Amino acid sequence: MIHQEWTDYMLNKAMDHLRESFSGNAVDVFMMSSQGKTVEEICEALNVPANTVYVLRSRVKAKFMAELKQLRELFEF
Repeated sequence: MIHQEWTDYMLNKAMDHLRESFSGNAVDVFMMSSQGKTVEEICEALNVPANTVYVLRSRVKAKFMAELKQLRELFEF
């Protein structure tokens, strides 16, 4: 249970940093993608072209992974 709470905390901190780093639909694209939405569903929901979805998802994912790594190094022993 403690491990799950710690994981949730780390994910929420990383998401807070992402929201500060990206504007527009970038974080929404990443969140929808991580929830299993298809590119077509994301395109329709946010009214953006498919290539934009691919680019935003890739950029936010890379930043998300870097944020998690940095937070782990900062908070874990």
